[in-house]
Formats: sequence, structure tokens, C-alpha cells
Amino acid sequence: DIKHMQEVLRTLFYHAGAIDPTMLPAIGTIAMQQAKSTQKTMQAITQLLNYCTTHPNATVRYIASDMVLHVESDASYLSAPKARSRSAG
Repeated sequence: DIKHMQEVLRTLFYHAGAIDPTMLPAIGTIAMQQAKSTQKTMQAITQLLNYCTTHPNATVRYIASDMVLHVESDASYLSAPKARSRSAG
């Protein structure tokens, strides 16, 4: 059922934005598939829900340090089905 899938994704997106941003790439991939969802899409949602259940105490922790980061980026472009340009951590 698409409405149920949208409700679950909306809840997971809220949770990811507030608590566990590591789920955002998976949520984005599933969201792109929801209009033409298949059994595989439902399995991906179930797997994501199982991840949330297995890791209920996810936290984002910021700790001060003297570290200096030097970053190089190699972006993935159009590597997912029906992909669009996006960024994720």
C-alpha cells in the first residue's frame, strides 16, 4: 500500500533528520522507488525498520579536537536506478 509506505518513509525521514543521518541515503533511494513500488521496495523498508530496531540509541556526538580535515570528494553520479544528482554523507 503506497499510503502506508509514504507514512513510514515520512517517519523515518524525520527520525533520520533529528537523530540518525546515516539512514538518509537509503531513505532517498526508497523514496525514488515508491511511486512504482514492488515487493523489493517493501523489503528495503522492512530492512530499514529492522536497522532502526537494532540500533535504537543512535546519537550524533560532537567532540572538540585539534584535528584539521583536508577533504577530497569523488561524487557518485547516476549510479542508482532513475538517479538524479544528489549528495549524501
